[in-house]
Amino acid sequence: MSNQQRLDLSYPFRMDQRGRLATASYADHVRELIEQLLFTRPGERINRPSFGTPIPTSVFDAPSEDVLTTLQYTIMTSLQQFLAEVISVEQVEVTTVDNKVEIRVNYIILSLDQRFEQAFTP
Repeated sequence: MSNQQRLDLSYPFRMDQRGRLATASYADHVRELIEQLLFTRPGERINRPSFGTPIPTSVFDAPSEDVLTTLQYTIMTSLQQFLAEVISVEQVEVTTVDNKVEIRVNYIILSLDQRFEQAFTP
């Protein structure tokens, strides 16, 4: 079965309407992996203390250019460190829209050789 047809567990784990664990396409699963990494605070995982980004705590900071630049660098580094076997990150852009932080990630899913662009907001 190719990765495009493969179904993976959906994140967050939940039951579907049939009472089974919900599944997602491989592309959706990868997007969920990115979301999980972005919104996990470093130190939140006992066995992986460096897993995550400071986004959950940074959303309360004033969205200055320095904060956004630091977040952009940290996100890019974390994606490359923890998901390098799954995706190739082309660009990370952190901006504010109506005083809300928006993270836009451009990446290639390696096994599918397809480009994706996703926006995430905390």
